[in-house]
Parts: sequence; structure tokens; C-alpha cells
Amino acid sequence: MIKKLNPSLALVASMILVLAVVRIPNALHFNWLSNFTPVGAMALFSGSHFSNKWKAILIPLGALFISDLCISFAFDFRYGFIYSNWYLIYSIFIVIVLIGRFVIKKTTFKTVLLASILSSLTHWVLADFIVWILGGTNIITQLPLTKDWQGLVQCYIQGFPFMKNFFLGTIFYSSIIFSTYYWVTKKYSLYFRNI
Repeated sequence: MIKKLNPSLALVASMILVLAVVRIPNALHFNWLSNFTPVGAMALFSGSHFSNKWKAILIPLGALFISDLCISFAFDFRYGFIYSNWYLIYSIFIVIVLIGRFVIKKTTFKTVLLASILSSLTHWVLADFIVWILGGTNIITQLPLTKDWQGLVQCYIQGFPFMKNFFLGTIFYSSIIFSTYYWVTKKYSLYFRNI
């Protein structure tokens, strides 16, 4: 017997895939909008809308992986098949999915804003700690960051503009994806059920 496709699952998964595709052009150019991407919104949305925790984690990570492969292809794989230590960054996105799952119990402006703030700070603190611990470069001296408090602080300072853009991107794309989902499911409520 063929199982009927759940329209809610199809809608959420396709919205996540669209957000992953939207991320690609931003990643190809390093500019003042770098890190203004929908990946935070994608993870929050997935965490808040999938009742199955494995779907909530695997669908956005799969979309992130596909977009990472497209970005690697666009750069002729000069950084490898996928960037080094990708699994550490993906772990951060699992944490963001969990933030969406536990903070956005009911979709309101307040809960989405709170989750966006928490996810942005979490991403910044963890990602820049990874950069520092793995020997990132001090953009002032062009030498490796020192393995002391001063080096860690420098890493967070130089990562702050990216965190700001991550936060703004998360807020911007969250407002689009959450309101679009709300509108579509209300307008066509007959077809949608919990996933």
C-alpha cells in the first residue's frame, strides 16, 4: 500500500530546502553581508515544527550539507569536498534545532525573537571558540591567535560582525518562514495536520 504524503511534512521540508538554496549566493561572496543567511532560521523552524526529533535534526542538516556541497562545487573544491571540521559546525546547528524545539513551543513574535537571540549567541560563542582552539588567524597580526585569554577575546571581537549578520539573517528569514508557514496552513487548513 502506498502511504499518502503528509502535506505539512512536504511544506516544512520544501521551505527548509528553499532556505538552504538561498544561502548559496551569500556564501560565494565575502562582503558586509557575509553570514546574513537563513541557516539559523532553518534550524529554529525545523526544531519548532517537527514533532519527530530525528526529522527535526536530519532534514535541516541534510539541506545544510547539500548547500555546502554546492558551495564547494562553486569553489572548484579548493577547500576539499567539504570544509574541514564541518562536523563541529553541524553540531552547533543541532543545538540550534534544540533551541527551536524547546523555546518555540508556541510561535509568537516573542518566542521567535528569543530563540533567534539565543541561537545567534550560541553560534557565535561555540563557532568562534572552535576557530580559536583550532588555531584561527588574528586579522590584525595575520598570525595564529594566541592560546590565552587575549587570543580568545580577539577571536570573539573579530567574529562579532559575523554574529551580528547571523542574528539579522536569522530574524529576517525567521519572520519570512514562520509567517509564510502560518499563512499557508491557515489558508489551506483542511490539508495540514501535525508532523
